[in-house]
Amino acid sequence: PEMVYIEACKTLGAKPNTAVLKLVRNARTPFQYLPHIDLTHNFLGERGFLAFLQALRLNTRWRFLSLAGIGLRNEGVYALVDALRADGTGQRALVIDLANNCISERGFNACLRLAEENPWVLEIGLKQTQVRQILLHKLRRVLDVNLEYVAQQPPVDEPEPDIEEFEASEEIEITEDDTGADPGGPDVQEESSAPPPAAPTTTGDSAGGLQGGPGGAEAAGGG
Repeated sequence: PEMVYIEACKTLGAKPNTAVLKLVRNARTPFQYLPHIDLTHNFLGERGFLAFLQALRLNTRWRFLSLAGIGLRNEGVYALVDALRADGTGQRALVIDLANNCISERGFNACLRLAEENPWVLEIGLKQTQVRQILLHKLRRVLDVNLEYVAQQPPVDEPEPDIEEFEASEEIEITEDDTGADPGGPDVQEESSAPPPAAPTTTGDSAGGLQGGPGGAEAAGGG
């Protein structure tokens, strides 16, 4: 995925984004298997997103994708929808957040078509865009039908990914904008050879990842 992204940046004349490079290089789970991809407020711009999309298409397991506030426009929405329609999504319940981008009714129409054609699309967040509220309500009705459909489906058992060939590295959490850093990205620190600390004795699951299932992204028209 890293080389695919870098080559796409060269072809499109986009500067590689450090946050994307961290995502495709350093995730504990290889990028191809990441279920949760969050680039919120990491400005990519139109060409930068189109380059990232080439790497995203290698991941056939993601379920949550946040592109909120990345500088996305209608053309980027068309490209994303076309990729999802061409590649197929299988029986994966998808949550997509496109909030806080310059998306108009034309981009909305592409999102609506995707939701109508693919019942596994459960949320498309379009808050703080140029899409009128009446259209968001229209999309909401389609998504509600999809939610009912998926709720009636039997659970799908997915095979565990074969990732033995990849070395685990420190998990990277993207929390800030970064558009002007060195395209080469930061050096990856070598993993310590010291034995891991003993596991804590307390019980209870730690919070992390997407909470509340499909509610993780702002629902279209929710506000």
